[in-house]
Amino acid sequence: MSGTMRWTVANAGRVLRSTLSAVVLLSAAILAGCGEESSNGSLCERCGVNFGNCQPSVTIEVDSETNAPSFCSVPPPEAPPIPCTMELRCLSEIENEAVRRCYPANPSNDEVDPVYRCDGARPLLPP
Repeated sequence: MSGTMRWTVANAGRVLRSTLSAVVLLSAAILAGCGEESSNGSLCERCGVNFGNCQPSVTIEVDSETNAPSFCSVPPPEAPPIPCTMELRCLSEIENEAVRRCYPANPSNDEVDPVYRCDGARPLLPP
């Protein structure tokens, strides 16, 4: 009986070590992902060194409720959405220069909409 008990205790110790190893590896994988954010480079997405480039251009559907750049046409209420194509520029937020986002630029004159807000923040325009 003591042989069976020793075998059970030994197996329990192995199972415990294996479980602890798995928890440590899983924790390391989770912590390694901390601080990394992904971005698809679309309108208002983060951009820059850790996030990558903005998409060259995007098209959004604008209706009367859409947060649209000033150069997009906005239909009257109850009218169908109107597509608006824009170029994107990776610019700092005016309130926090460390945060860079993909802000809309008018494709006809390359000007960034200075009052457009991404997550409440306006773009910091170059001088």
